[in-house]
Amino acid sequence: MDMIEITAPTEDLLYNYYRAIGIRETELLSLIREETNALPDAHTQITPEMGQFFGLMIELIGAQKALEVGVYTGYSGLCIAQALPFDGKFVACEINREYAQTALRYWREAGIERKVDLRVAPALETLDILIEDGYADTFD
Repeated sequence: MDMIEITAPTEDLLYNYYRAIGIRETELLSLIREETNALPDAHTQITPEMGQFFGLMIELIGAQKALEVGVYTGYSGLCIAQALPFDGKFVACEINREYAQTALRYWREAGIERKVDLRVAPALETLDILIEDGYADTFD
């Protein structure tokens, strides 16, 4: 029996259409993405589709507390924190002080700073401290 390969290539026209009708990127998220695109590691930033998916997953599971290791300039963190409930908690770990300040600037502008616990240090140190402080097994 011959194997039939089925593929669904995404042509630029189809992808652009999907982005135009399927992605709900706020102006602030767009600004973060544009600022980050000028940085040397811009390729590590998540896509708008991923950010929207993160937010959807947070809402679907009813998450109350989230943890991110490596926030870069804050795009994914903004998607996550905005999806958390008003009293939700977002612990953000970043080693680069400059990137952390950029993220914090955007988070303040978005009004989600109250949810954010930004820790600027090597992630392993931060995670050890979180465990020592009783946070083990408390994140959604």
